[in-house]
Amino acid sequence: MSTSNYLQFPEEDRKKPLVALRGIKHGNRFWSCHNGNDPCYSGKGELWYEVIGFADTSEEAISLVKMGANKIEWAAHIRQQRKKENFEKYGQDIPSVVQKMTDLETKILLGHFDD
Repeated sequence: MSTSNYLQFPEEDRKKPLVALRGIKHGNRFWSCHNGNDPCYSGKGELWYEVIGFADTSEEAISLVKMGANKIEWAAHIRQQRKKENFEKYGQDIPSVVQKMTDLETKILLGHFDD
């Protein structure tokens, strides 16, 4: 019997009211309310979904669905958004402190707190 990835997420995340899921068989992505139980199984106990992530707001849940289960892909997307914003604001002369903040944000998104 296959097991879900639900318990791989921190308990704090699993307490959030919304969950983004991906269907294992067809790869469909969606978000739903989260009642605190493992949402990966069908009513018959079959593993149907994997958790993409948990969210506090519908906007966060939609973002998770759009970015998918790949945290690196999601972090890269956020980093590109920040670079675009920084370029629009500062042009070629982006202050080093702003660049360091962008780098730090990327590390945090990837969970690399001690790098």
